[in-house]
Amino acid sequence: MNIASKCNLKELEEESFSRLSGSVNNYNKGIRMSTRFCELLCAKFCHDMAGPIGAINNGIDFIESENADMKKVAVNLVKTSSKRAINNLTFLRQAYGFTPKEVEVSFYTMKTLINNYLKETKMNCEIVKGIKSEVVDGWTAKLIYNLAIMTSALMMYVGDLKITFGKNVITVTSTAPMHKIDKDLEALFDGPEDPSSLTTRNIQIAFASLIAKDLGYKIIMKYTKPDLLVLTLKKPQ
Repeated sequence: MNIASKCNLKELEEESFSRLSGSVNNYNKGIRMSTRFCELLCAKFCHDMAGPIGAINNGIDFIESENADMKKVAVNLVKTSSKRAINNLTFLRQAYGFTPKEVEVSFYTMKTLINNYLKETKMNCEIVKGIKSEVVDGWTAKLIYNLAIMTSALMMYVGDLKITFGKNVITVTSTAPMHKIDKDLEALFDGPEDPSSLTTRNIQIAFASLIAKDLGYKIIMKYTKPDLLVLTLKKPQ
C-alpha cells in the first residue's frame, strides 16, 4: 500500500469515527431529552393531583371528629375533592397518556374535559367548530388539551379561552387581566435544543409545541396587549 492510499484510509477512518461519535452524541441527547420530558411531566401530573388528594385526606381526618358540624363540612370536602381528583385524572390521562391517532374525539368531549379540569380555577373554555366534521383524531385532541393547559398557565388571575377550528388552522385566544410571557417562550415553539433548558415553568409549552410540530403545525404568537394572547397554529398549504 502506497503512502497516498494510507492517507486516504486514515481520512476515511477519521471521518467514520466522527460520524459515529456524532450519532452517539445525538442518541444520548435524545435519551436525555426524553428523560427530562418524563420527569417534568410526571412532576406536573403529581402537582395537579396532590391538591385534591390532600384535601380528601384532611376531610377523612375531620370526619373522625365528634363535632357534628365539622363532620358535615368534612363529608362535603371529601365529596368535592373526590370529584376534582376524578376530573383532573380523566383530563390528564388524555393529555399525557397514550392516545391512538385513529381514535375519534368529539368537540363536546374536548370542551367538557377541559372545563371540568379548569373548573377549580374558575376559567372557561369555548370551542368554536369552523369545520364540517363533528370529531377530530386522537392526536389533535391531545394537542388541544395541552394547549389548554399551556395557555391557562400563562394567564394571571381568571380568564377565558376560545379555541377555534378552521381548515388547516387552529386559533387559541386567551383573555385575562394579564399574561406571564417569558422572553424564551417563542423559542420553545421550535422545540428545545438542550434538555437542561427545560424546567417546570416551560415544560408544558415545550410539550404542546412538540405535539403541534409532529402534526405539521407551526405556532405563531401575537401578544400586543397584556390582556390578550393569540396563538395561531397553521399547516403549510
